[in-house]
Amino acid sequence: MHPPGRLTGRFGLTVAAITQGSSRDERRAAYAADVTCLGANEAGFDLLRDRLARPPEDVVQRPFHFALFDEADSILIDEARIPLVIAGGTGIPDGSAVRLAAKVKERIADRRRWPDGIHTALEAKEGLPLTREGRVLGSITLQAFAALYPKLSGMTGTAATQAEELRSIYGLGVVVVPPNRPRVRLDRSDVVFARRGDKERAVVEEIRRLHASGRPVLVGTASVEESERLSALVRGAGAPCRVLNAKNDEEEAAVIAEAGDVGAVTISTNMAGSGVDIRLGGAREERADAVRALGGLFVLGTNRHEARRIDVQLRGRAGRQGDPGESRFFVSLEDDLFVKHGATDSLPRPLREWAESGPVRDPAAGEAIAYAQRVLEGQNLEIRNTLLRYDRLLESQRQIFAARRDEAPTGFLELAAPDRWVAVRDAFGEERASRVERDLTIAWIDTLWSDHLENVAELREGISLRTLGTQDPLAEYQRALVAIFDDLLRELDARVAGTFETAEITADGIDLGREGLASPSSTWTYLVNDQPFGSMMERMARDLVRFAKGMLRPS
Repeated sequence: MHPPGRLTGRFGLTVAAITQGSSRDERRAAYAADVTCLGANEAGFDLLRDRLARPPEDVVQRPFHFALFDEADSILIDEARIPLVIAGGTGIPDGSAVRLAAKVKERIADRRRWPDGIHTALEAKEGLPLTREGRVLGSITLQAFAALYPKLSGMTGTAATQAEELRSIYGLGVVVVPPNRPRVRLDRSDVVFARRGDKERAVVEEIRRLHASGRPVLVGTASVEESERLSALVRGAGAPCRVLNAKNDEEEAAVIAEAGDVGAVTISTNMAGSGVDIRLGGAREERADAVRALGGLFVLGTNRHEARRIDVQLRGRAGRQGDPGESRFFVSLEDDLFVKHGATDSLPRPLREWAESGPVRDPAAGEAIAYAQRVLEGQNLEIRNTLLRYDRLLESQRQIFAARRDEAPTGFLELAAPDRWVAVRDAFGEERASRVERDLTIAWIDTLWSDHLENVAELREGISLRTLGTQDPLAEYQRALVAIFDDLLRELDARVAGTFETAEITADGIDLGREGLASPSSTWTYLVNDQPFGSMMERMARDLVRFAKGMLRPS
């Protein structure tokens, strides 16, 4: 347990922290403190492990009360739909060299894998040791996990644009707190080009010019590939630079420490766009005044993102704590913001036919960028809301099973198998008979819930075909899910009673392993990363939007 912090200590509160390497005992002790600091994923995985705990004393968490999320928009919006999974089997997964980068920040995300065999197929293709997904024993999204807390809050510098979503999904209001010191950063208007090649040449020239003046530059790119391609062009133009992306994230602290120094050029993915404080002068405080005299850190974005708040996060690396700074985005009408999402056709005709190599001077270009971002934000919000509607019923079923597991009530077998109950009670006592019933109930709950998750996954994949007809896929999904859950509850009772009737019961209880109900010999946790081509529902939602646009477009 860590010593109390200066603030919490003054209130007599104890503070503890949990890391990925913390043992079960360390976790239990940390959760017993007044304030427990840990990553959201770690807390979610602990919940999944607790839901499988046998015996109950293996539980590490205590009842939930209050949660405070740092970088709340990243956790509650960007990462909210990614399932946390606990799997089990007869062994642990082999170490894998396939490491995935989180979609928004382009940062290596530990314990993530693609679903549906894609991850294993890629490992096989690359000749790497194969990992196993294992049998899924439990799963929860961060969105559902956050909802378990009676009191919820968060902090982030970019929540204002997502205020409606935070209110509608989590019931959270957004309060904007003024900065500690007045902001003097200059946020320049975008420089827009018709062609991507012209934009890249302008970006390289701007970086070369700024480097020649001695002013530090942070360049924000949209992907690992772009960061590496651009760094080669910049070096070719005579400006030395450092690259920070998911391939060298272990160097992040060292790179950021020098990013504000005189003449520094840092080309990064979005991993440097959130929560990073770049000190002017770098590690040499005596150079800070020289950098201030040059205008402070210059942040150059090479793309506009689907969500405006990601752009705001990147701008926010400059001009911190009252320091001078400047930001500007270089954009082309061939960027993914327009091309990938089918927004190019919505541009005014003069912009679509723009042939000049220099910047687009038409004010409609800036308006088109803002419009494309608003449209995409609306589409992504609708997709997240649709996925939430699909998940709510399953989450309520999970809570029903979890409550039944926690309570593990006895007395059912006395009615369902009265003769066997009397025989066991008379032979070993009522306490032992009740313990057998609890053990059987918990074991069958764990087994059948894992079966249920498999059935739901198949249902979700098949339900999308209903959109080809006239049926409402959500209504059909909910109807089918209710039916299979009702069957599940009946099967639970039948399995518990059936096993109790036939199992060998001794003074030591029941051998669950002999009945095929033993806990897995090992468990492991991972996250199901975004599918590389988008989920079935996401693809369908985007296709429907494009189809509607095609129907409404004037001929």
